[in-house]
Amino acid sequence: MIERFDPDRIVVLNRDDDGILTSKPIELGDDLKPKRYRQQRRQFAEAVLARGVLVVEGATEVATFLAIADALDADPATAYQHPDVAGLSLFDAGSDKDVPQYGPIFAALGKAVFGVHDTPTTPLTPEQLTKAQLFTIHTDIGYAGIEALLVEEILPSVQRKVLVAVAARTDYPAQCGLLPEPASDDQVRDLTQEILKKRKGPNRTPPCSLPSAIVPNSQRPWSRCCSTSTNA
Repeated sequence: MIERFDPDRIVVLNRDDDGILTSKPIELGDDLKPKRYRQQRRQFAEAVLARGVLVVEGATEVATFLAIADALDADPATAYQHPDVAGLSLFDAGSDKDVPQYGPIFAALGKAVFGVHDTPTTPLTPEQLTKAQLFTIHTDIGYAGIEALLVEEILPSVQRKVLVAVAARTDYPAQCGLLPEPASDDQVRDLTQEILKKRKGPNRTPPCSLPSAIVPNSQRPWSRCCSTSTNA
């Protein structure tokens, strides 16, 4: 229902630990234009109702965080609280440069707000850095893209299992070729990164379709993700 209203007609209510009720309007500032808000109104509606907001740079990052969250939630040996339970909303900013502008917006609403993005090709401006200071936690992942992070941080043995599993998919990017036998760890990393880039964006694999090489089918609570787009 909230998404049907313009921001100047929405008031966010908060009650502190002492039971004091306060209200705050949504102030978009000068950077976020009304047209952009309308494009993101569903995301804003979810963020307004959340206890906290994790701002990421794109749909690929949203899908990745959801997949990781679901995998951790499925592991009985991990003490972990899923974002859905914690009241954390994921927000797609659209690009790494756009992440900082949402820090002041959500912080002003009394939200715990977190920002994560790739290492920008051009460093953030002083104005962007100032806005980023309003994040509870602001993280540059240290890589030029999330594909590079996944390839470097995940063991090659795991990547081999993934490559074998996805090769049988009907939407496998045939132009990437298949992993040769035998293949070195560098060949595994190169092919993994190439496939991740080909499958990025609107053609991405939803978390519910991740190979069982990563998480067994018996440990997958994320079927809900299949019918819900991560794009707002």
